[in-house]
Amino acid sequence: MSTLPKKFISRVSQSNLFTQNSNYFGFSPARISPFARHLYDLAVLWGCQGYIEIYQNDQDQAWGRLKSSAYDGQGRFIEAYAHLYHGRVQNDATATTNEAKRAMQDPLVIVTFQPGSFPAANPHDVAVIEFVLNHDQYIGRTGKGKGPVNLDRIRSGVIGRIKLAKGKFL
Repeated sequence: MSTLPKKFISRVSQSNLFTQNSNYFGFSPARISPFARHLYDLAVLWGCQGYIEIYQNDQDQAWGRLKSSAYDGQGRFIEAYAHLYHGRVQNDATATTNEAKRAMQDPLVIVTFQPGSFPAANPHDVAVIEFVLNHDQYIGRTGKGKGPVNLDRIRSGVIGRIKLAKGKFL
């Protein structure tokens, strides 16, 4: 049994702008189609469990878990991402080679936790699947892509898409 922290949820939903925001990051419905079953499986897993395990150390990464985006790889706080979580869409445990495992690291799913409609009936937040994107579009590319100007641009784009949805979900 895992000792990771759990974020208890009342249900799983999808942002009202999931398709538009994913498309902004290059994930059209046709490009999402091969991953649709994986997204569905994540939603079912989380909904049936009633919680999502949250990990911080990469060695604890596993399909079905989310990582807080509040800190970068060097442990620096990222205010823009303080309330965002990300995880793998695909289950790379089935990969038979390191190359296949690397190929399955993208896309990422971005998740927020929003208050539910009836907090008195169920005080837990709703896990909202906001959109999908690639690692480079979320944390920058290794090298010059991790420069402060580029990271600010990337983070502004991500947060701008979250704000467009205004916490509305299906």
